[in-house]
Amino acid sequence: MPKISIIVPVYNVEEYLSNCVESLLNQTFKDFELILVNDGSTDNSLEICKKYKNIDNRIRIVDKNNGGLSSARNAGLDVAKGDYIGFIDSDDYVHPKMYEILYKKIVENNAEISLCNFKKVHNYDKELLKTNENLEQKILTEFMSNIEALEKMDEENGVVLIVAWNKLYKRDLFRNLRYRHGAIHEDEFIVHRILYDAKKVIYVKEPLYFYMQRDGSIMNNITKITRVDYLLALSDRIKFFNEKGLKHLQYKYEKTYLYEIFRAYPNFERKKNYRKKLLLRLDFLKLINILKKNPYYSFKEKIVWIIFCLAPNLYINYKTN
Repeated sequence: MPKISIIVPVYNVEEYLSNCVESLLNQTFKDFELILVNDGSTDNSLEICKKYKNIDNRIRIVDKNNGGLSSARNAGLDVAKGDYIGFIDSDDYVHPKMYEILYKKIVENNAEISLCNFKKVHNYDKELLKTNENLEQKILTEFMSNIEALEKMDEENGVVLIVAWNKLYKRDLFRNLRYRHGAIHEDEFIVHRILYDAKKVIYVKEPLYFYMQRDGSIMNNITKITRVDYLLALSDRIKFFNEKGLKHLQYKYEKTYLYEIFRAYPNFERKKNYRKKLLLRLDFLKLINILKKNPYYSFKEKIVWIIFCLAPNLYINYKTN
């Protein structure tokens, strides 16, 4: 069995896929399987996957109907055989020593997650892929408990903890977890559950992952309406921390959630996605049972919450007058 399963969701990325795959096949760590999940591509992406499969027997192809990024990652998890799991987005590429370093860190320290920093790029830069013999000697690392990692998620560089693709995970973390189907902010829905189960997290501060910025990518096409998914993910995080008795984390993310929902909702009203807006209000109505137990909120605030859930237009008029 391979030590690592690297899962790459593939959807209409013929222009970028070869760079991604070759950066993985050129890893100095060799004991892995590369699972390319073709998520119903309509361009030549599947043919490119097949070309590389004929070159390297570590590659496996999962060919499925289009279901989105979460569905593709889950399909890869369902067939993965490695002791550790990695995810790579198919328009990105990685340093040749990334998995060697992450594997060494996670094993030597008996951790559940190792992760590295990332660098935003606008093109394929071969200079970034040059191997520095002294790289490992100059690397700075930070050790975190699960609670420390959860506390750092909303800090300035907290995105390194939230995204799925710069990490190596113990496979057991996904025994009972899968990505939420159809969600745009899929990482936000699952990260608090993964980090909670990871008793030790190791952060390599060197940027070993190269995150491509392109017009067609999901993250560069986030609209205000998809922020509904982000708010639902925050709500899930609050409920999770309440369930686990982590009150300081629950209160911390309540503040973020309340600020974001009341700031953003008037903009949602100008859109025509009524189902998601209704879903957001119904979810908030359920969340009030948790929020109202926080002694820091006033009676007036709690009344405003109920007005918002039952009559959002009345709430908007109240806020604008």
